[in-house]
Amino acid sequence: VDGAVTARGERPAGELDGLMEDLLVRGKVIEPQVPLYKRPLFWVAIATGVIAAAAGTTVFFVTRPIITRGELQP
Repeated sequence: VDGAVTARGERPAGELDGLMEDLLVRGKVIEPQVPLYKRPLFWVAIATGVIAAAAGTTVFFVTRPIITRGELQP
């Protein structure tokens, strides 16, 4: 920005991607990534999994034949 430094950072060699992201976020060039648990698609996937598990369990127990045995002793 007009030759002025807006962000500085240091990282060990080999971590250039992390360093660049940190500098871009600190310099307000890009927004930080939203955590996974705050994304709507994550919760849609979790809800779908829960509903599928509940439906599968219900179908399993409802469609099982019920066999009752009894013996009468004289």
